[in-house]
Amino acid sequence: MESGKKRAALVVAGTIAGIVVGVSIAAALFVLRPATLPPPLESFVELTSVDIAWDPGGCNNLFFPLPPQYAQFGFKIRNRAEFDIWVRLEFLVDESLYERVTYRAPAGHDTPPLSRTIQVGDCQPHQAALEIADAWR
Repeated sequence: MESGKKRAALVVAGTIAGIVVGVSIAAALFVLRPATLPPPLESFVELTSVDIAWDPGGCNNLFFPLPPQYAQFGFKIRNRAEFDIWVRLEFLVDESLYERVTYRAPAGHDTPPLSRTIQVGDCQPHQAALEIADAWR
């Protein structure tokens, strides 16, 4: 009878040890997995030659200033990868998303000069910016 209790205790202890080891291995794999993934595609692309200019449109009329005004973006996309990458850019006005546009960045090159004009419906001063939102093959 005594050996049956010892055997049961060993089985329980072995089961608990097995569960602890299994959970530890699963946790280690979960933590280490991101280190084995390839770098994100955003790390291969960058914006270059970014120029943002404001065209006041009708806002510069001294007697009757009328919106809209325009933000004119000039830029290139540099792709350092050995494959084409699609890049989604976000055009921001006063740190808020105004528009998203997708461009193709050829493998190992800069794109030709690209441009985009967005219309802002008032005559107030604004800040404009351009950011890479994401990238994919």
